Amino acid sequence: MEFAGERMSFPNARPASKAAVVAVVAVALLTAGCATVSGKATTDDSAIPEPNIAIASVQTSVATVAPVVDVAPETAIAGAIDAFWVAYLAAHDPPNPDHPALNDVAIGEELALLKERISARRRVGESIRRSERDAFTSTVRIRSLAAESSVVEVCVFDDLVIVDILSGRVVNDEVGTYRFEMSMVKRDGRWLVGSNRIVSYRAGVDTCER
Repeated sequence: MEFAGERMSFPNARPASKAAVVAVVAVALLTAGCATVSGKATTDDSAIPEPNIAIASVQTSVATVAPVVDVAPETAIAGAIDAFWVAYLAAHDPPNPDHPALNDVAIGEELALLKERISARRRVGESIRRSERDAFTSTVRIRSLAAESSVVEVCVFDDLVIVDILSGRVVNDEVGTYRFEMSMVKRDGRWLVGSNRIVSYRAGVDTCER
C-alpha cells in the first residue's frame, strides 16, 4: 500500500518478501518517526514492509462518490477513507492506473503516486486482492479538523494478498497491522486523500494503541 509523501504510499511495487503499502491505502509513505517491526522498535524506513494495500470496510464494487451533504465531518471523512480502500482494490485487480474511481478518492501527490505504483504492478504482472479469510479492516481517528482539511490516524489490519496474474500464484500473503497518518482535503464537498504515511507496523494482528 502506498501514498504520496510517505514510504508506503499505497501502491508501491513490493518484493515477494515482505521486507518492503498502502493503502491503501495511502500512496507516499514516510517521515515516520519511530515504527515497530515484529515487536521491536525501529527508525529504519527500509525495515518497514510495504502493505499489500491500505484498508477499510472493503466492498465488492466501486461507484462514483457523490459529494456528502449535511453529514458530520467525522462521518464524511470515515466514509471517504472507506471509499479510498475500495477504489484502491478496484484499481489493482487488474492493475489499472487510469481507473476512474481513483480521481474520486485521492488528489495531488497521493493521486500521482497511486497511479505510479499501480503502473508498476501492471508492469510486473501482479494484482492485489482480498484473501480467502477477507478480514481486512480499518479504524479511523480524527487528529485535527478544519473547514477544508483534516489529519486522521488510520489503524489497518492488512490481510490482502499479492498475486501473479498469469499463474494465479500468491506472491505475498503476509498479515500485518499498520498505523497510517492521512492528510485529507475537501474539494467540492468531497473529502479526498492528499497524502498518507506509515507511522508504525507490526506483523500479525495487533493494536495501534501504542
